[in-house]
Amino acid sequence: TEFASTPLASITGINPTTSAAGTPLVFPSNSAIVAAVTTAITAAQPVDFMVKMATETTGSNRFVRIASDDNSTQGYRPRLSLSLDYAFAPSVNPGTAPTPTAGMAAALAGSVVSATSSQWSVVSGTGAVSFSDPSAPATTAVFSTPGIYLLKLTATNPNGETSRTLSITVLAALTHLNSWRQAHFNTSSNTGDAADSADPDKDGIANLLEFATGTVPTAGNGSILRIAMNGNTAEVTYRRSHAAVADGVRFHIEWSCTLGEDWSCSGVSQFLVPFTDDGVSTQWTATLPLTSCLQGFARLLVCSP
Repeated sequence: TEFASTPLASITGINPTTSAAGTPLVFPSNSAIVAAVTTAITAAQPVDFMVKMATETTGSNRFVRIASDDNSTQGYRPRLSLSLDYAFAPSVNPGTAPTPTAGMAAALAGSVVSATSSQWSVVSGTGAVSFSDPSAPATTAVFSTPGIYLLKLTATNPNGETSRTLSITVLAALTHLNSWRQAHFNTSSNTGDAADSADPDKDGIANLLEFATGTVPTAGNGSILRIAMNGNTAEVTYRRSHAAVADGVRFHIEWSCTLGEDWSCSGVSQFLVPFTDDGVSTQWTATLPLTSCLQGFARLLVCSP
């Protein structure tokens, strides 16, 4: 590739005392030079330059040809070392996408190089995104709702702007019941041994009742109800787990005189027993209207939200 008066025309002269062999000759570059050198490197071809001598006093111009292929024998060719110095736009790496749950902070591990500033923004998504520090490549974000979000990390410097996107799938927040299943059965799915109606420890208490009363579903438990007489009043005590209450589980005490189809919650009163909070559950007592029964029965009914 040859260049005549441009792009090297800005060189007004070459002083032999400062451009002797082995001494670098520095001159302004431009996109044409960069493109020519890049093409030559890609094609594994030599690079030639034609430099105009603009300080001749004779009125005529002379040219110096700097080349790397002046002789057909490679060993006789002069060495041409060419160094290009030009500014780059910043580089951006948005990092690996996390798998967050809605409402929980998720770590964004972005990084930028040669940037004077950076900024996270939301391209699209099913809800709102709150960044703890949107100008920091490595920060945290909270997604308001489950779904697929597309975020963009942009970096700038005086030479330009670069951006890359990151797709993130946000999962629905686990309920306390799902977390309880995950902890005990290594799955949050309402199936198999983890199903609400399953009884993997064979103690006669279904999983949903175990969760609701704060007992362990994989180890046999005693009765979760205690019935006693307080004078002429029948009382039933049981425990309500904080996790179940937070999930909206409803607790009902029903009574029957026959164990038939006469189960009812009519006339039942329930109250929290003071000072029974153990950090996991609280104790509740229900009074039953069994005075008309020759014998009475009670049961705890829990309903998931």
